[in-house]
Formats: sequence, structure tokens, C-alpha cells
Amino acid sequence: MGTDPHVKAVPYEDEEDGLGRNPFARNWSVWRWDSSRLPAYRKMRRGDPETIGTKTESYRKAVAVARESLRAIDEAAPDLPENACSFFRFKLEENEFHLRSMCEIELAWLKAERRLYTSSGEERGRLRLEVERHLHTLEDLEKRTGESLTVQWLGRYRHLKRGAYLDLPVFTKNLRR
Repeated sequence: MGTDPHVKAVPYEDEEDGLGRNPFARNWSVWRWDSSRLPAYRKMRRGDPETIGTKTESYRKAVAVARESLRAIDEAAPDLPENACSFFRFKLEENEFHLRSMCEIELAWLKAERRLYTSSGEERGRLRLEVERHLHTLEDLEKRTGESLTVQWLGRYRHLKRGAYLDLPVFTKNLRR
């Protein structure tokens, strides 16, 4: 990354780790250990429009790849061992669920931050509506966290659960505050 690997970036004192706050201030966020990433983080902190555009386009492309992966596993189903398709399909659906959850969280947060730094009332109004759409999408995704699958795979029963690692209600509630 172009920096001395022995130099630790100085974190923002007010940054708290955890969803529902700043999704870019996680313990493993690159800017925390690579000081060359701090300028990019500072731009994100203000809801940089270029960052929002890049994130939106990357999200769109990644969802298309996820859907193609699901189509491919369905196409391969007849050639897979017993229970393999359901096992792998659930895993691929979980990847898409995580992708959508994290991107919706990050876009909602970026746009909420942008609202704080723009002087345009028109832009603030538009961003408020966009943040609300992201939060509604998160509420719809939250309904899927109860999904699970128990399948015998490679001689063992596996119990797979959807989204147990994400606390979508906390993020949604905190951002609405």
C-alpha cells in the first residue's frame, strides 16, 4: 500500500466500532492501520459524492455477479451430488444477502453523512429520500434473517442460518436517530 508496515495509522478519537454507527470505522478498516488510506477515509466521512457513485456502481455489478452465480448453481444442479445444490445455493444466497446488507448500510450512512455537509436544500431532501429507501431495503432484508437450512452434506448434518452475524435493526434504528 505504499506505507511503512510498522507505522500504524492514528484513528479518529471519536470513531466507534460497530454497525449502527460508522460502518467504515470497523476494527479491520484499512485506514486504521495504513495511514495512506486516511485521506480517502476523510472523504468518506463527509459523504463524498464520488465515493457514493463508485459504491453504487460496484454494488450494482456485484449483485449481477451474485445473481449469475445463483443461475450457474441451478444449471449445475443435475450434475452435483445429493444435497450439494441446496447447500451451495444457500451459501451463495447468504453471500448475496451479506453483500446487499453491507452495501445498503454503507450507502445509507454515506448519504446521511453527505446531508450534513451539503448546503443545498434540494440535495438534502433528495438524500433523505434515498436514505429512507436504503433503510426500507434493510428492513426487508431483516425479514430474511430467520431463514435457515438443515442439510446432510459430506456425511454430517449442517444447519445454516441467514444473517445471524448482522444486527440490521440496530443499524436502522441508530441511523434513523
